[in-house]
Amino acid sequence: MYYESDEYLSHSSDKQSLISLVYNKAQSINTRRKLKLIKQYSKPDDSLLDYGCGVGVFLLNAIRSGWNGQGIEPSKNAREIALKNIRSNAIDTITLWHVLEHIHNLNTVLLDLKRVLKENGTFVAAVPNFNSWDASKYQ
Repeated sequence: MYYESDEYLSHSSDKQSLISLVYNKAQSINTRRKLKLIKQYSKPDDSLLDYGCGVGVFLLNAIRSGWNGQGIEPSKNAREIALKNIRSNAIDTITLWHVLEHIHNLNTVLLDLKRVLKENGTFVAAVPNFNSWDASKYQ
C-alpha cells in the first residue's frame, strides 16, 4: 500500500531531505490555511474531530490554536472504538482532509460522523484534484 511507503511524505518522519523540507514548509502553509478556513465557521475553543488525521500535524496545530481536538485514523477497528466513545451531538467541527476518497464504507462512516456532529456543527471535507499530477502518478 502506498500509504505505508517511505515515498508517502504525509506519513513520513523524514525531516532531512530537500524534498521533505519543501514538503514540510508547504504542509505548514497549508495547515495555517486550513485553520483560517475553519475559524470562519467555528471558534477555536470548539470541539474538533479530525477524521483521517494521519500523523496528526493539522490536529496538533489546531490544539495549539485552542481547539479541543481529537483525531481518528480510519482503520475499521480504530474508527468503531473511537466513534463509540464520542456521544451523539458532541462535536462542533469535523474535518476530513484528503481522506474521503479513501473510505470504502462511505455511507456508514458519514452516518457515524453525522451522529456525533452537533445539529448546527461544521463539516469540512477536502478532496484532491483528480486531474492533478499526483493523481496521475499515484492513481
